[in-house]
Amino acid sequence: MRKSVFLWFFGMLASAISAQETQEIKDTLLVGYTTAPPFIIQSNGGLEGINIWLWKGVAKDLNLEYKMIQMGFSEMLDSLSSGGIDVSINPLTITSERNRNMLFTDSFYASNSTIAVADVSSFQKLAQFIKGFFNQNFLKGLLVLLLIIFLFGMAGWYFERKDNQAQFRSGSRGIWDGVWGSAGAGPRVG
Repeated sequence: MRKSVFLWFFGMLASAISAQETQEIKDTLLVGYTTAPPFIIQSNGGLEGINIWLWKGVAKDLNLEYKMIQMGFSEMLDSLSSGGIDVSINPLTITSERNRNMLFTDSFYASNSTIAVADVSSFQKLAQFIKGFFNQNFLKGLLVLLLIIFLFGMAGWYFERKDNQAQFRSGSRGIWDGVWGSAGAGPRVG
């Protein structure tokens, strides 16, 4: 009888120790993560980044014991859905499917891709316009355009001056009339 009481007592003690170890494991949160700079950065064997600092602050404030487990992103999502891990501290997009399978905290970081430029005054805008106007490539293009207008004006004056004397004056004024018409200004009146 003494032997059976001793075995019963030893069995209960072993069961209590096993239950306590199981309880300790259950009390330790399993936190899944995958590197995602600037939120989770792995450097020199340690972790840092926005989400790491936030998680450490929350765990400290709530006196939580946790174990960090590095996983691939898909593996982490599957493990979170199935209960293999308790928490993921990675930045996640909230989709309708994920919202059905997981609980999310309130968002602590929201961003849109933006580009910021300095505000430019009206005077600076005018200076940029003038600088662009006197750009060497622009001036070359303008010169080529004026040359083409002049050549077509001269050709128009040369071939049309005798048959269309009302439109083309005599002498250099006639050449000007041809250039004026070539530029698309229409016939000279008067």
